[in-house]
Amino acid sequence: MLKRALSAALALTLCLSLTGCFMLPQEEAVLAPPLIEPEEATYETVQVALGDMQLIEQVTGYFTSTVRERVSFTSAGRLGAVHVHNGQEVAQGDILMELDNDDLQKKIRDQQIVVEKKRLQLAQMEQSDDAAQQTAQLDLQAAKNKLSDLYAQRSQISLTDTGLPVADSQAEAQYNALSNQIRDQELAVARAQIQYDRAVQEQQDGYDRQSLLLDLEAAQNELADLNEALEQTVLRAPISGRISFLGASEIGATVAAHATMVIITDPTQLVLQHSGTKAANFPVNLPVTVRIEKEEYHGYVLNNPETLPRQEDGSKQEYAQFVLEDYDMTRALEGGSGQVTAVLDSRQGVIVLDKSLVTTYLSRKYVHILVDGLKVERDVQIGLESASKVEILEGLEVGEEVIVN
Repeated sequence: MLKRALSAALALTLCLSLTGCFMLPQEEAVLAPPLIEPEEATYETVQVALGDMQLIEQVTGYFTSTVRERVSFTSAGRLGAVHVHNGQEVAQGDILMELDNDDLQKKIRDQQIVVEKKRLQLAQMEQSDDAAQQTAQLDLQAAKNKLSDLYAQRSQISLTDTGLPVADSQAEAQYNALSNQIRDQELAVARAQIQYDRAVQEQQDGYDRQSLLLDLEAAQNELADLNEALEQTVLRAPISGRISFLGASEIGATVAAHATMVIITDPTQLVLQHSGTKAANFPVNLPVTVRIEKEEYHGYVLNNPETLPRQEDGSKQEYAQFVLEDYDMTRALEGGSGQVTAVLDSRQGVIVLDKSLVTTYLSRKYVHILVDGLKVERDVQIGLESASKVEILEGLEVGEEVIVN
């Protein structure tokens, strides 16, 4: 009974449900959207062709002298005087600057007086020694002369055949008296000789004289040291040339030892010089053209970092020097500039592309080419490379189309 009731209810529900569906309005069928054909991709291309490639380097150079001297004081101090100005021509030995040296000059003045006093004392002593020697020499000569006279007088007394004086009391007395005088005078000559020898010896070996000589030498040495110290406060030009740099010039300014105060250059030894990392790109003897004030001149590379002497720490000097062959160097001024152009390398009949067409990703370089209407990546190998162009060594063939956009 229950089963029949459930079956009847289910049938009624199904009937109502189907009837309701037929009672709702029927929806319209949705139309499919029209098909849109995609536009065909178009690319702007350039055709691969042969051309010439040049690797050109351009830098700015400045005139500088190959002869350059930096001048500095060897000791610190305060600036006392400046005798030159920037751009001035100087001769070797000219005084450029001086440190304050008033105290040294006063010490030198006083020491000069000490030396002069020692010289005068020595001169007086030598004069005294000379006078004593001359006096002793005169005394000795006088004694010898007197002895000679006594010998002559005694020889004039008449002698007998036996060689004895005439037996005359007066003559005998005279002879004996002369003999006694001769004996005494011989003693006087001996004493005079001793006095003379002593005077000579005292002049040669006198203690006071030697002591005074040592004092004079010490005073002269001290004066020489003071003069040397004074010279170190004076800055002189080591070469003839032009002042191209002048350091501190304010009187009273503190000056450090070995600080560059002046740079002197020889204006007759000018070259065009470029400093920087590009200097290494210029081989020695490579021809260059230089534009100066809208005029072009020709020259060559004189030096580069490989040929220049190393710095004190062993590092390279990062600059290149250029010589101009057809430029009047007397017109050049230090610090003036010129535009240097050099062809570092060139190739004829090679594949050349605009640099913008080559894409670089890490170490890979590639271009986009058009193959059967499709965009395809192609790896390439680069040769010469300038600011705007590149040489393609491998990867492209003449006539292929390289996509621009």
